Amino acid sequence: MNSNFANNLKKIRKENNLSQEQLADQLGVSRQSVSKWEQSQSYPEMDKVLQICKIFNLNIDELLNQDIKEVKANKESKNKIDKYINDFLSYITKTINMFSCMNYKNKIKCILEQVIVVFILVLLSLIFYEVGNFILSSILKFLPIKIYNVINGFFELIYLIICLIFSFIILIHIFKIRYLDYYEIVRKEKDIDESVGEEEKNKLFSEDKILLNKNKEKIIIRDPKHSEYKFINGLFKCLLFIIKCITLFIFLGFSILLIGLIFGLVISIYHILVNSLFIGISLIIISCIIIDIIVLIGLFCFMFDKTFKTRKNFIIFISSLIIGGIGLGLSFVSILKLDYYESNYDNVDETSKYFEYNDKTKIYSSNGNYEFKVDNNLTDKILVKVSYNKKIYNINFEYNDNIINFHYSNKYDSFSKFYQLVKKDLKNNRISSYEFNEPKYIIITSENNIKEIINKKSNKTLTNLTVEDDKYYLMMDDNYYPNSTLCYLEDGYYNNCILFTTNYDEVDISEFIYDEDGLEYDNEKYICDKEGTKEYHCYPKS
Repeated sequence: MNSNFANNLKKIRKENNLSQEQLADQLGVSRQSVSKWEQSQSYPEMDKVLQICKIFNLNIDELLNQDIKEVKANKESKNKIDKYINDFLSYITKTINMFSCMNYKNKIKCILEQVIVVFILVLLSLIFYEVGNFILSSILKFLPIKIYNVINGFFELIYLIICLIFSFIILIHIFKIRYLDYYEIVRKEKDIDESVGEEEKNKLFSEDKILLNKNKEKIIIRDPKHSEYKFINGLFKCLLFIIKCITLFIFLGFSILLIGLIFGLVISIYHILVNSLFIGISLIIISCIIIDIIVLIGLFCFMFDKTFKTRKNFIIFISSLIIGGIGLGLSFVSILKLDYYESNYDNVDETSKYFEYNDKTKIYSSNGNYEFKVDNNLTDKILVKVSYNKKIYNINFEYNDNIINFHYSNKYDSFSKFYQLVKKDLKNNRISSYEFNEPKYIIITSENNIKEIINKKSNKTLTNLTVEDDKYYLMMDDNYYPNSTLCYLEDGYYNNCILFTTNYDEVDISEFIYDEDGLEYDNEKYICDKEGTKEYHCYPKS
């Protein structure tokens, strides 16, 4: 006999609140025999095993070989499922019976009420969706669009599931308390003897049914307990499970936030000797860490049905707010001590250089936008002037193979260099916006030279030329589209260009013209859609 018997016998005896002596009396044996069975010192005879199975409603295999806890859990689970199904079927049956006995007016009234409830639930769901979507988009707007769409789609699906389950529960419950709990079908009172056969019972039931069809009146009653259906409780449990799953994601988010706050606290403490501002920042971060931990504890207690010590955590929460307030005050005082300087205009310098110019000369630079100034005395030369922040940038000029190349480099192009700049300023109680304007180039030469330069630069890329007084401003796209750009001439310049995208095997780009009136083409042969302010997509008509 399997040793599981001893453990199972002990468990089921205690679960049924029986002592060894009481069980022994029911089996007609001594208490010592039951004690030896439970300690695996001896085993009962087969008739006693069968008697134990009968007392505790078990079969022999469950008693001797299986874990009694698993057996009990499986039975309870099966009973719950059966109960949910039976309650749902009972709900459907009562609903059908009630509708079959209602007059036309009450049926219409009942249906209209349910439609109104559904309309209100849909309206509320849409309102909450818009509010939630606004909050979610505000929180996740820093993410790339593809990642944002995935996360947004996931939350929309979860929200839809929650709304459907929650709305279904509300609709069923309102219908139950408005109708099912207040209507009882009039039945013919009959005392049915338990000894009556099945045929006689069916006959009595048929008579009740006939009476029911004749008498359409209902007695309105009240269900004082407003009893619940098990399947509604099941839906609530399903909804609670989904909410707990969402809570788990929130828990993970606050956990990641806690790691970030601890990292920030370490960095802040490290910089306390740099500036007193970091004392206040450290206190603010400590306050945030405490609040984050309280939130994590609350979420954990909700997910695993633990007790949340409200009073204790409330005191800690208030204390963290006090710490945060002190830190905020110290930070504000430290900020008042800082001297602000405008980095864009500090140490501004200007440098210039002359270059030889001929009809083969070309200009390149790291900046795609150019400012031209007319000086007709410079027919064979070009003067390039650069205004820049010498504290931030280095300017370089090159002239090779008729190509004038002027570019700049940032002295603080790495994080470590930029960090040292900010750290040095904080030590001296200084701070800046650290938004550095790029160097500004001015190309000065004759008007004819300017026309040639603009035409060379703009006929192969997207451009927009503006002229103010004696200055010409050429705005250019950094990308080059040599085979897909259309431009138009005005006053000898390529004044404006657009990007022309198409399938070149099907469309002849030479049949398209772009001028001040826009894109011109044969409407009978092509269709063009404007993709943006400087881009068209064209394709042949089928």
